[in-house]
Amino acid sequence: MIPHVASWSALEHELGARVPSRGVVLTLGVFDGMHLGHVALLKRAHEMAQGLDALRVHVGFTPHPDLLLRGVLPLQLLDPSELVARMEQAGVDLFCELPFDAQLRDTLWSDFLMRLTSVTKAVGITLSPESAFGARREGTVARVEAWGSVHGLQVAGVDEVLWGGAAVRSTRIREAVGQGDLQAAHAMLGRPYALIGTRTGDALDLSLERTAWCIPPSGQYEVALQPLELALHDLEGSRGEDAVVRVDREARICHLPPATPRAHEAIDGEKVRITLRARRLGA
Repeated sequence: MIPHVASWSALEHELGARVPSRGVVLTLGVFDGMHLGHVALLKRAHEMAQGLDALRVHVGFTPHPDLLLRGVLPLQLLDPSELVARMEQAGVDLFCELPFDAQLRDTLWSDFLMRLTSVTKAVGITLSPESAFGARREGTVARVEAWGSVHGLQVAGVDEVLWGGAAVRSTRIREAVGQGDLQAAHAMLGRPYALIGTRTGDALDLSLERTAWCIPPSGQYEVALQPLELALHDLEGSRGEDAVVRVDREARICHLPPATPRAHEAIDGEKVRITLRARRLGA
């Protein structure tokens, strides 16, 4: 698994052990669902890094900025360990999640960018039209491009990915899942939507400590089940165990059917990925 750090000092230390002459290509943002828009940004960064013989670094923020900006955490779309695995699959060399606190919220975009490029020795960054960071989200693409031309930072823009006539957004995916429209969620994610449950007897507990999973409406679903440890090495879910489960959104529980051998052999407390393939309407 790629290094995953959570502070400025850890970021600097980790990069200090790398070949310093290579430089870094950055991506920036909370890729909470790792949807097709995020994938497009990471792909463009990969192309830029190949051309510059640079390392790939993604910088995100924890907790999600919405907690400080809006007072609430958005519903979770992806397990943190799977996010790191998907970053690695996309060619990222180092994943850093900086603490998003009041100080960072109020930092001018130019000051943040100066510190970030100084610590990482960045030579390039990829941004989408919606990219904006720093105090009052004033770090727009146009401003970063102008800043980069002065400070030697290449800026590569990436067009927004559209689906259904609008840009792919994590908010739209949450709405689709909440309405039980798994096809729309699949289309925007580029893969079936999945939950992570903790084995508790004959059910998988979907509760989380800090936030809450984005769970589809209660009902029966055709799924594939995998122990999370296996899923992290099989991101396409090719080795999942087919099953039909019953989801209770209110109780935040996924009930297992009578015969799911591998899932039933799992001990209590083990995490299982539940890949939602289809909803059985009328069941």
